[in-house]
Amino acid sequence: MGEVVQLGAGYPDESLLDFLKREGPVRTDSVANRFGWTLAAARGHLRLLEQKGHIVSRLETVRGRRSGGRIYGWSIVPATGGDTPRP
Repeated sequence: MGEVVQLGAGYPDESLLDFLKREGPVRTDSVANRFGWTLAAARGHLRLLEQKGHIVSRLETVRGRRSGGRIYGWSIVPATGGDTPRP
C-alpha cells in the first residue's frame, strides 16, 4: 500500500489511505473537509484509489434529500491475506 496522495490543509503527513483506515467508511464530503479539498477533488482522489483496488465505494440512499444527489461511502478493501492489492 505505497499509494500516497499529497494532502493539504495542515495534514501533509497523513495519506488518504491512513485516514480511511482510521475513520472507517466515510463520505466524500468528510474527506473534502478533512483535507481542505473541493468535493470534485476529493472524488477524483477517491476514484483513483478505487480504480487501483485499494478502496471501495458504496452508494448510500438518503431519504428526504431535496437535491436528489448521490452520496457515496468509501472504505478500505478488506484484507485478503496476501500482500498484493485486489485488482
